[in-house]
Amino acid sequence: MSKSIMIPPALIGAMVLLSACSPSVQQAAPKANAAPSNKTLAIQAECQLLNEAFRITAERENKQVLSIVNNCPGFENAAPNSGTFREAALFNRASSASLPYDAKVTGKTATRIFQRMIARGTPPIIAEELTRTSTFSNAVATAKRI
Repeated sequence: MSKSIMIPPALIGAMVLLSACSPSVQQAAPKANAAPSNKTLAIQAECQLLNEAFRITAERENKQVLSIVNNCPGFENAAPNSGTFREAALFNRASSASLPYDAKVTGKTATRIFQRMIARGTPPIIAEELTRTSTFSNAVATAKRI
């Protein structure tokens, strides 16, 4: 005569639930030195350009326009120092801005990055100067990869 063991259904449910919570052996470990994505590289390159715009603006206008670097590394929580009306005016000014004739690179991506600098609060004259730098060229080239 053989004995059968009856396991209550509630206990079976608890065992299934607990087994689902335990780490799986088959999970792959995250890559330790994964290369940054093209999007991450593009953000870093544009933030480098924006940091330059922020620095030059602070030197020439003797004020820090945090909206220029808002959400860039080191400024993730920076509160923009502009109100809604100023932001609307900057957006309108940026929308109509054209790349200067002597910009180092041209095209839709270059125009978009140039206009975004102005929309963030970079004075147009400084944004125009930055279009002639290798930092601007790098931001455009990197943005084209995404």
